[in-house]
Amino acid sequence: EEEEARPGRPLTAADAFEGAAVVVYFSDVSRWYRGEVTSVNNDGTFGVAYEDGEEEEAVPLEDLFHELQAGPPPASSPPAAAPPPAARPPLGMPAVERALEGVGLERYAAAFDEQGYDDLGYLLQMNAAERAAVAEGVGMKPGHAGKFVKHGFEAPVA
Repeated sequence: EEEEARPGRPLTAADAFEGAAVVVYFSDVSRWYRGEVTSVNNDGTFGVAYEDGEEEEAVPLEDLFHELQAGPPPASSPPAAAPPPAARPPLGMPAVERALEGVGLERYAAAFDEQGYDDLGYLLQMNAAERAAVAEGVGMKPGHAGKFVKHGFEAPVA
């Protein structure tokens, strides 16, 4: 029997791009499954193709995890395991555009590009004050700016 996938840290919107390797927990069978993100949907969900051939079209971000590559066996419930070494987010405007789409701020993609904010890794490391300066620089409406300053590229929990 194949080895069960083991979860690491949760994916962020910036990590969940087409081709990203993920693991997803299925509570009905108490098992983690490996997959790959096949689409980034406008509603903040993701298409996932699993290694067993199954596919889902709308997996919420909170269900997607990095796979833990080494360490002790996982607990019977989804653990908060130590994260694997962080991979550098993809570079360029497509990654920034996907991250903006993930939080409903895609209308500002051209302004981000025009102002030179095309490095997602750099943007993800910003604190709230730095995000406020970016929001002002790209001309965000006050409500959008507040959302961006407070949550960055993480979708707010409803």
